[in-house]
Amino acid sequence: MFKYKLEKTQNRLFIYLPEKLNFSIEFINELTYVFKLVMNKDFKNVLFSCDANCEFDKLCLAYLDNTIKYVSKTKRVFWNYELQNLILNTVVRKRSNDFQEIVLATTIKNHDIPMYVFDGYDDVSQTVNKIVDILIDQNIAINKNQIKEFLSTTIGEIFSNAINHSNQKNFFFAYDLIYSKEEEDFYLVSNVIDYGTTLVKNVKLYFEKQKNKSISSQECFYWAIEEGNTTRDGSGGFGLSTFISYLKAVNGEMMIFSGDASCTLQKNKAIEVQQSKGNYPGTSVTFKVKLFDVSKCLLCSEKESKISFKSVSLEDI
Repeated sequence: MFKYKLEKTQNRLFIYLPEKLNFSIEFINELTYVFKLVMNKDFKNVLFSCDANCEFDKLCLAYLDNTIKYVSKTKRVFWNYELQNLILNTVVRKRSNDFQEIVLATTIKNHDIPMYVFDGYDDVSQTVNKIVDILIDQNIAINKNQIKEFLSTTIGEIFSNAINHSNQKNFFFAYDLIYSKEEEDFYLVSNVIDYGTTLVKNVKLYFEKQKNKSISSQECFYWAIEEGNTTRDGSGGFGLSTFISYLKAVNGEMMIFSGDASCTLQKNKAIEVQQSKGNYPGTSVTFKVKLFDVSKCLLCSEKESKISFKSVSLEDI
């Protein structure tokens, strides 16, 4: 996807971006390889470049902006005018307390995208509640209050994990409303990033200390998405397994990159856990949900203190 040229005599790495970039599994997987290359101590300078006629979607530009800023912590980073112009005219850095209500028409028309920076002491509930409101209010649902309560818990845990498990002070959040011309549907895509201790490392440490056992990165993911599993004392592991059940019910998508592995859920497919092309220096969680889905109704039922989501055809109601 990207092209690379290492000039050892000049002590620099060139990274050439393609003409088109869409926010996808392949895109983030390629960036894991960028992070892996950057760890190389043989060069000090990294140059990112793209052509003048490049077409990158807004989430890609927000992600690239974050990647470049992270790389600049250990390398001297340069970007050509075309890439600089694209990012600076699209990505707007904001503090978490600037987060406002998600207005569909405004978000779709905007040419820019906000990248919210959260401090460890910031309250995430306002942001989480507004995301949940969009997911519930723009679709058909029965017992909305119950669904909102549990989605707020599960999505909120994704945000809190970016602080509690990463051991980092800051994490990042971006979202976009995307219209698919092929499917003629609207989607909400949300992304949470931290550059701290990875999910893989946390689970490996847990197994070493608690079970005196060594497991692979892929096994870490399989364990983390099982109901009830958590490395944190006093938590029921309620987040990922419940959220995945919701995404399956609404035919949503998810991709998590952490360390040298990834966990993805695509439409009408089973969960896939794979080795990444490189190494993500933290954890990136993205989920994608269709809006204005009038073909199904979302139900939330509680049995034996367990939550299950079901998507029911309107013809069956």
